[in-house]
Amino acid sequence: MRDSGWNDILSNCMGAVAEFLLFESCGELLLKHMTSLEKAVDSWLSLWGNCAFLLVYLGFFFTLSVPLQKQTRLSDWDPAASLFVGATGQRGTRGKGGSRSLKFGTGASRTNSRESWPPVM
Repeated sequence: MRDSGWNDILSNCMGAVAEFLLFESCGELLLKHMTSLEKAVDSWLSLWGNCAFLLVYLGFFFTLSVPLQKQTRLSDWDPAASLFVGATGQRGTRGKGGSRSLKFGTGASRTNSRESWPPVM
């Protein structure tokens, strides 16, 4: 068991004094920079700013994913990999939910109808 005594009190007090002195010496400069950052973020918090951010964000990650998708093939997958459905993945545990049926396909659907998907449970 941990024994808290004067060592904890002394270290906490010394930390508080050091933080006070640091803020007293650098606090004004830090607050000026943080205030300007807050104003910049606040100016971007508009409908157009959010839309621009979302477009740049999605564009960046879609662009990043294109080469990865081109390199991925079904033949690269490990056929011995485990697939856990309705379980936590640990031996001897079961999931709380249930799956009465699963349907796997090896290719694209030949029809446009939704008769075969999703499987009726």
